[in-house]
Amino acid sequence: MRWLPGIVCVLLAAAVAAENACLVQLYPVKVENKWGYVDRNGKIVIKPRFDGAGDFYEGLAAVEKNDRIGYIDEQGKVVIPLRFSLTYRFYEGLAAVVVKDGEGFINRQGRMVIKPDFTFASYFQEGLAGVIQDFRSGFINHDGKFVIEPKYGLVTHFSEGVALIINNHHWGAINREGKVIVLPQYDFMRDYSEGMSAVLKIYDECYDRWGFLNAEGSPAIWFQFRKAYSFHEGVAAVRDAESNLMGFINKSGDYVIPPQFDQAHSFQEGLAPVCTNGYWGFIDHSGTMAVEPDYEEVINYINGICPVRLDDKWGFIDKTGKNITNIEYDDVKPPSQDLFPVRVGKCWGFVDNTGELVIEPRFAAAGDYLVSPY
Repeated sequence: MRWLPGIVCVLLAAAVAAENACLVQLYPVKVENKWGYVDRNGKIVIKPRFDGAGDFYEGLAAVEKNDRIGYIDEQGKVVIPLRFSLTYRFYEGLAAVVVKDGEGFINRQGRMVIKPDFTFASYFQEGLAGVIQDFRSGFINHDGKFVIEPKYGLVTHFSEGVALIINNHHWGAINREGKVIVLPQYDFMRDYSEGMSAVLKIYDECYDRWGFLNAEGSPAIWFQFRKAYSFHEGVAAVRDAESNLMGFINKSGDYVIPPQFDQAHSFQEGLAPVCTNGYWGFIDHSGTMAVEPDYEEVINYINGICPVRLDDKWGFIDKTGKNITNIEYDDVKPPSQDLFPVRVGKCWGFVDNTGELVIEPRFAAAGDYLVSPY
């Protein structure tokens, strides 16, 4: 599956689309060598004049010109001058930016409200942002003050009140007060989801197993799987150690869908992608094949539709597996706001969540061009 660990990207894209649903939707497109924005009718409303353009987040979009990045509003007015070498998306009203002195945070007015005192700055989530200072990582609040001192090798963002930490290549976890709830002792941890974290433990160079920790950091499901993904919609996809096939377990560690698939990924919108004999389909929570495994590649469902690939062409299906478009596109990208960019030949257009081609392919490129790591 393309876009994986794309489930994270897809979930973020879906969340942003839902958040922005009530706003005027604008979509980045490239006309000849410059980027601008069109509305849902394909009408150019922000003249192509930038070297790069990103999606709108919290009402602002990053744009690039002459290797410098700033932000515009939905009228195309530059509201934050193009003076940064790198920027990230706005989260919780702040965006991390890179200047000559380091990385800091600006507000929506473009004022540097947290000084660029960091060698790396992540995005804010649950009120805190991970930063690196003097080669150590910690967390700051919206005032730029350390609430968890920089004493770790690396940190992730907070999810469900827990952040992952890495010291000497070993993973652990802390809570929002900075209390260590999982000592750094594991070889990999996934973000907490639905109160559980999938964890890898390598016993030696020939033997490793995955299990799950609960919110207190204690083993909730013992280390017995060859692979494990996060819990979504109450179940987690795991690879059985004995059969080497994938199934789904509940939070007690019991199989609710027996191991039978070559590949499987997390549930989203009530369906999970599974692969059998090299072809992908979708199952429901009962384990019944809701969409037959007829496709070379699939992406998780977003707003009820799913991109699928067959014979090197892309199309879209609904949750019953019915084609809502012909499988005729040469490429498809993650959704830009609430529309999927699609390519026919060398030209890009957009498809909506009913499968309708709402903007005819006529652009040199389309979709978020300034996709930052965050």
